[in-house]
Amino acid sequence: TIAVRSSTEIVSSVASRLTDIGIVDAGVSFLDTTCVATFERNSVCVMDERHPLAGRDHVRLEDFARYPFVSLGELYFRRNRDGAKLLEATAADTVADIFQSFLACALVRGGQSLAVVDPFTATFYSEFGLVLKEIELDIPFRTSILVNDRSATGAAAGKVIETMTDLIGRG
Repeated sequence: TIAVRSSTEIVSSVASRLTDIGIVDAGVSFLDTTCVATFERNSVCVMDERHPLAGRDHVRLEDFARYPFVSLGELYFRRNRDGAKLLEATAADTVADIFQSFLACALVRGGQSLAVVDPFTATFYSEFGLVLKEIELDIPFRTSILVNDRSATGAAAGKVIETMTDLIGRG
């Protein structure tokens, strides 16, 4: 069974042995769980497929100041210098301040807004009329796979972890 929850809820579920494996934002506290793998990819810009920047190879910091921006908020962007620069450049044009990438993707569809989100969510939504572009900023997205080593995850869980590691690691 696959369940989608916030990273904090997933950590709690794995720590209490209600869930065998969790994939979470690497920035959360792992509590009573063990991190078996961490991956890092740069965040990407998402926009509607008809957006004026859709034909570009990448999006620059100055491009963000020209369009409405859907922000993932300070917790996501203030983790590093480039994220803070992006927040400053988009402050006047921020139309939504949310905390989940899938919501940001939904809000940019059909309009002129831009959002910077994790590459996994962006890739999924690229099948629904969005394009993703590299950004000329270093805004890393880290994800971790967690287990509870007091739980008998077994060979099946080991195979799931191996498969997820291969898929996520490919980037």
